[in-house]
Amino acid sequence: MNSAVSITECQHCRVDPALLLNVQTFSFDSVLKRQPNFLKIDQDSEQQHNGPKHNHSLVSSVGLTLQEPILVALLEECIDDLLETEGNDLLRYKGVANVAGMDQKYVFQGVHTLFNGRYADNWAPGEIRETRIVFIGKNLDRSALTEGFLACRVTKHLHFRVGDRVMANTGDEGFQAGTVVQLWDQGNPYAIQLDNGRRMWAPVDELELVQALEEGETRQQPLAMVHVLA
Repeated sequence: MNSAVSITECQHCRVDPALLLNVQTFSFDSVLKRQPNFLKIDQDSEQQHNGPKHNHSLVSSVGLTLQEPILVALLEECIDDLLETEGNDLLRYKGVANVAGMDQKYVFQGVHTLFNGRYADNWAPGEIRETRIVFIGKNLDRSALTEGFLACRVTKHLHFRVGDRVMANTGDEGFQAGTVVQLWDQGNPYAIQLDNGRRMWAPVDELELVQALEEGETRQQPLAMVHVLA
Protein backbone atom coordinates (compact mmCIF):
# COMPACT_ATOMS: atom_id res chain seq x y z
CA MET A 1 0.00 0.00 0.00
CA ASN A 2 0.99 3.63 -0.45
CA SER A 3 2.29 4.88 2.89
CA ALA A 4 1.91 8.51 1.80
CA VAL A 5 -1.89 8.46 1.77
CA SER A 6 -4.48 8.38 4.51
CA ILE A 7 -7.40 5.94 4.65
CA THR A 8 -10.92 7.36 4.64
CA GLU A 9 -14.01 5.18 5.00
CA CYS A 10 -16.70 5.88 2.42
CA GLN A 11 -19.60 4.35 0.50
CA HIS A 12 -19.65 4.19 -3.30
CA CYS A 13 -16.64 6.52 -3.52
CA ARG A 14 -18.47 9.44 -1.87
CA VAL A 15 -15.82 11.52 -0.12
CA ASP A 16 -15.10 15.19 0.49
CA PRO A 17 -13.31 16.51 -2.65
CA ALA A 18 -10.97 18.46 -0.38
CA LEU A 19 -9.47 15.13 0.68
CA LEU A 20 -8.58 14.32 -2.93
CA LEU A 21 -7.53 17.59 -4.56
CA ASN A 22 -4.19 19.39 -4.23
CA VAL A 23 -2.89 16.88 -1.67
CA GLN A 24 0.55 16.89 -3.36
CA THR A 25 1.52 13.46 -2.03
CA PHE A 26 3.27 12.20 -5.18
CA SER A 27 7.03 12.66 -5.20
CA PHE A 28 9.53 11.07 -7.56
CA ASP A 29 12.06 11.02 -4.73
CA SER A 30 9.79 8.92 -2.52
CA VAL A 31 8.83 6.64 -5.41
CA LEU A 32 12.46 6.04 -6.33
CA LYS A 33 13.26 5.15 -2.73
CA ARG A 34 10.66 2.37 -2.86
CA GLN A 35 11.21 1.39 -6.51
CA PRO A 36 14.76 2.31 -7.67
CA ASN A 37 14.06 0.99 -11.18
CA PHE A 38 10.78 2.89 -11.64
CA LEU A 39 12.16 5.08 -14.43
CA LYS A 40 14.52 2.51 -15.90
CA ILE A 41 14.04 0.04 -18.70
CA ASP A 42 16.13 -2.99 -19.45
CA GLN A 43 18.29 -2.99 -22.59
CA ASP A 44 16.45 -5.84 -24.32
CA SER A 45 13.07 -4.19 -23.83
CA GLU A 46 14.39 -0.83 -25.05
CA GLN A 47 15.72 -2.38 -28.25
CA GLN A 48 12.52 -4.34 -28.78
CA HIS A 49 10.15 -1.38 -28.44
CA ASN A 50 12.26 1.59 -29.43
CA GLY A 51 15.15 0.28 -31.47
CA PRO A 52 18.79 0.83 -30.58
CA LYS A 53 19.05 4.22 -32.30
CA HIS A 54 15.81 5.87 -31.18
CA ASN A 55 14.85 7.64 -27.98
CA HIS A 56 11.10 7.30 -27.50
CA SER A 57 9.26 8.16 -24.30
CA LEU A 58 9.09 5.34 -21.77
CA VAL A 59 5.48 6.10 -20.81
CA SER A 60 2.87 5.95 -23.56
CA SER A 61 -0.86 5.56 -24.03
CA VAL A 62 -2.98 3.17 -26.08
CA GLY A 63 -6.60 3.90 -26.96
CA LEU A 64 -9.00 1.33 -28.39
CA THR A 65 -12.50 1.70 -29.82
CA LEU A 66 -14.66 -1.35 -30.55
CA GLN A 67 -17.88 -1.01 -32.51
CA GLU A 68 -19.31 -4.48 -31.86
CA PRO A 69 -20.89 -5.39 -28.49
CA ILE A 70 -18.64 -7.35 -26.16
CA LEU A 71 -19.00 -10.17 -23.65
CA VAL A 72 -18.32 -8.80 -20.19
CA ALA A 73 -17.04 -12.20 -19.00
CA LEU A 74 -14.34 -12.15 -21.69
CA LEU A 75 -13.55 -8.49 -20.99
CA GLU A 76 -12.97 -9.13 -17.29
CA GLU A 77 -10.93 -12.25 -18.10
CA CYS A 78 -8.80 -10.23 -20.53
CA ILE A 79 -8.21 -7.53 -17.93
CA ASP A 80 -7.38 -10.11 -15.25
CA ASP A 81 -4.75 -11.68 -17.52
CA LEU A 82 -3.35 -8.25 -18.33
CA LEU A 83 -3.11 -7.23 -14.68
CA GLU A 84 -1.37 -10.49 -13.80
CA THR A 85 1.31 -10.07 -16.44
CA GLU A 86 1.61 -6.29 -16.89
CA GLY A 87 0.05 -4.82 -13.75
CA ASN A 88 3.18 -3.12 -12.49
CA ASP A 89 3.56 -1.25 -15.78
CA LEU A 90 -0.07 -0.08 -15.99
CA LEU A 91 -0.09 3.39 -14.49
CA ARG A 92 -3.73 4.19 -15.29
CA TYR A 93 -6.53 2.71 -17.36
CA LYS A 94 -10.23 3.32 -17.80
CA GLY A 95 -13.04 2.53 -20.18
CA VAL A 96 -16.72 2.28 -20.94
CA ALA A 97 -18.01 -0.92 -22.53
CA ASN A 98 -21.02 -1.74 -24.65
CA VAL A 99 -21.99 -5.13 -23.23
CA ALA A 100 -24.15 -7.40 -25.36
CA GLY A 101 -27.66 -7.74 -23.96
CA MET A 102 -27.33 -4.82 -21.53
CA ASP A 103 -28.82 -1.33 -21.77
CA GLN A 104 -26.44 -0.11 -19.07
CA LYS A 105 -22.88 1.02 -19.67
CA TYR A 106 -20.16 -1.03 -18.05
CA VAL A 107 -17.55 1.39 -16.70
CA PHE A 108 -14.19 0.42 -15.27
CA GLN A 109 -10.96 2.01 -14.15
CA GLY A 110 -7.81 1.04 -12.37
CA VAL A 111 -4.27 1.78 -11.30
CA HIS A 112 -1.68 -0.99 -11.57
CA THR A 113 -3.44 -4.15 -10.27
CA LEU A 114 -6.25 -2.25 -8.52
CA PHE A 115 -9.32 -2.71 -10.74
CA ASN A 116 -12.94 -1.66 -10.33
CA GLY A 117 -15.77 -2.27 -12.78
CA ARG A 118 -19.54 -1.92 -12.53
CA TYR A 119 -22.69 -1.17 -14.51
CA ALA A 120 -23.67 2.51 -14.53
CA ASP A 121 -26.20 4.66 -16.40
CA ASN A 122 -28.16 3.47 -19.41
CA TRP A 123 -27.07 4.42 -22.89
CA ALA A 124 -28.93 7.56 -23.91
CA PRO A 125 -31.34 7.46 -26.87
CA GLY A 126 -29.35 8.07 -30.03
CA GLU A 127 -26.01 7.69 -28.25
CA ILE A 128 -23.46 5.66 -30.17
CA ARG A 129 -22.95 2.34 -28.36
CA GLU A 130 -19.29 1.50 -28.54
CA THR A 131 -16.53 0.34 -26.25
CA ARG A 132 -13.75 2.84 -25.53
CA ILE A 133 -10.65 1.91 -23.54
CA VAL A 134 -7.53 3.91 -22.70
CA PHE A 135 -4.31 2.58 -21.14
CA ILE A 136 -1.42 4.66 -19.84
CA GLY A 137 1.71 2.79 -18.88
CA LYS A 138 5.24 1.66 -19.56
CA ASN A 139 6.23 -0.69 -22.40
CA LEU A 140 2.66 -0.98 -23.68
CA ASP A 141 2.27 -3.49 -26.51
CA ARG A 142 -0.38 -1.95 -28.76
CA SER A 143 -0.71 -5.04 -30.96
CA ALA A 144 -1.17 -7.41 -28.01
CA LEU A 145 -3.68 -5.10 -26.31
CA THR A 146 -5.66 -4.71 -29.52
CA GLU A 147 -5.69 -8.45 -30.20
CA GLY A 148 -6.79 -9.27 -26.66
CA PHE A 149 -9.71 -6.90 -26.60
CA LEU A 150 -10.84 -7.68 -30.14
CA ALA A 151 -11.31 -11.26 -28.92
CA CYS A 152 -13.98 -10.00 -26.47
CA ARG A 153 -16.36 -8.95 -29.25
CA VAL A 154 -19.62 -10.68 -30.13
CA THR A 155 -19.08 -11.42 -33.80
CA LYS A 156 -21.20 -14.54 -34.39
CA HIS A 157 -24.85 -15.49 -34.05
CA LEU A 158 -25.73 -17.63 -31.05
CA HIS A 159 -25.90 -21.37 -31.59
CA PHE A 160 -29.16 -21.88 -29.68
CA ARG A 161 -32.58 -20.28 -29.40
CA VAL A 162 -35.16 -20.06 -26.64
CA GLY A 163 -36.71 -23.48 -26.16
CA ASP A 164 -33.71 -25.46 -27.39
CA ARG A 165 -32.71 -28.45 -25.30
CA VAL A 166 -29.04 -28.31 -24.27
CA MET A 167 -26.41 -29.83 -22.03
CA ALA A 168 -24.93 -27.17 -19.74
CA ASN A 169 -21.63 -27.42 -17.87
CA THR A 170 -22.45 -26.96 -14.17
CA GLY A 171 -18.97 -27.56 -12.84
CA ASP A 172 -18.71 -30.29 -10.21
CA GLU A 173 -21.90 -31.97 -11.43
CA GLY A 174 -20.69 -32.05 -15.02
CA PHE A 175 -23.05 -31.45 -17.93
CA GLN A 176 -26.73 -31.38 -17.01
CA ALA A 177 -29.75 -31.37 -19.30
CA GLY A 178 -31.78 -28.20 -19.50
CA THR A 179 -33.71 -25.76 -21.67
CA VAL A 180 -32.67 -22.33 -22.92
CA VAL A 181 -35.24 -19.94 -21.43
CA GLN A 182 -33.74 -16.55 -22.32
CA LEU A 183 -31.09 -15.03 -24.56
CA TRP A 184 -28.75 -12.25 -23.43
CA ASP A 185 -29.92 -12.27 -19.84
CA GLN A 186 -27.84 -9.89 -17.69
CA GLY A 187 -25.15 -9.84 -20.36
CA ASN A 188 -24.94 -13.64 -20.58
CA PRO A 189 -25.71 -15.36 -23.90
CA TYR A 190 -27.96 -17.97 -22.26
CA ALA A 191 -30.16 -18.38 -19.24
CA ILE A 192 -30.81 -22.12 -18.84
CA GLN A 193 -33.41 -23.88 -16.73
CA LEU A 194 -31.96 -27.25 -15.77
CA ASP A 195 -34.17 -30.31 -15.47
CA ASN A 196 -33.21 -30.58 -11.79
CA GLY A 197 -34.90 -27.22 -11.14
CA ARG A 198 -31.78 -25.08 -10.97
CA ARG A 199 -31.43 -21.97 -13.13
CA MET A 200 -27.99 -21.05 -14.43
CA TRP A 201 -26.26 -18.72 -16.87
CA ALA A 202 -23.66 -19.42 -19.52
CA PRO A 203 -21.45 -16.32 -19.92
CA VAL A 204 -19.88 -17.51 -23.18
CA ASP A 205 -21.35 -19.39 -26.15
CA GLU A 206 -18.74 -22.15 -26.32
CA LEU A 207 -18.93 -25.93 -26.57
CA GLU A 208 -17.04 -26.23 -23.28
CA LEU A 209 -20.09 -24.65 -21.62
CA VAL A 210 -23.18 -25.40 -23.69
CA GLN A 211 -23.81 -28.23 -26.14
CA ALA A 212 -26.80 -29.53 -28.04
CA LEU A 213 -28.71 -32.24 -26.17
CA GLU A 214 -28.58 -35.57 -27.95
CA GLU A 215 -31.58 -37.88 -27.61
CA GLY A 216 -31.25 -40.04 -24.49
CA GLU A 217 -28.38 -37.97 -23.07
CA THR A 218 -28.64 -36.82 -19.45
CA ARG A 219 -25.16 -36.38 -17.96
CA GLN A 220 -21.47 -36.21 -18.81
CA GLN A 221 -18.29 -35.97 -16.79
CA PRO A 222 -17.24 -32.47 -15.70
CA LEU A 223 -14.56 -30.63 -17.62
CA ALA A 224 -11.35 -29.36 -16.11
CA MET A 225 -12.08 -25.79 -17.23
CA VAL A 226 -15.37 -24.33 -16.04
CA HIS A 227 -16.51 -20.85 -16.98
CA VAL A 228 -20.11 -20.87 -15.76
CA LEU A 229 -21.79 -18.34 -13.53
CA ALA A 230 -24.31 -19.92 -11.17
